[in-house]
Amino acid sequence: MSDVHNAEYGKNNRRLVQNLVEIASCYYVTGNHEAWRGEQYQELEKILLDEGVTILHDEAVQITRNNETIQLAGLDDPDFTDGDLSAQQNILEARIEGMGLTDDYCVRRIDLR
Repeated sequence: MSDVHNAEYGKNNRRLVQNLVEIASCYYVTGNHEAWRGEQYQELEKILLDEGVTILHDEAVQITRNNETIQLAGLDDPDFTDGDLSAQQNILEARIEGMGLTDDYCVRRIDLR
């Protein structure tokens, strides 16, 4: 599932989260909307953790099914730390370097400057 663009499915999206975790393992990565929500995001994160969602804060996990493995990586949105686009680019590059990704990962590079 992708960005829900500030839509809500039950109070704090709890109903949506409960339905998703019944279907499969769920992983969550923050975006700019979460950074803008401030304390409301803290409430959402608690719900996600309570429901068993794995939140990827500048980290990667490997998922293996039927002898096939993918690497799922999540970077916190740089809006959590700095609003300057040049600084954000540097933050993202440093975080990617520190994640310990395998050599076969793919990142679509976007220059924010």
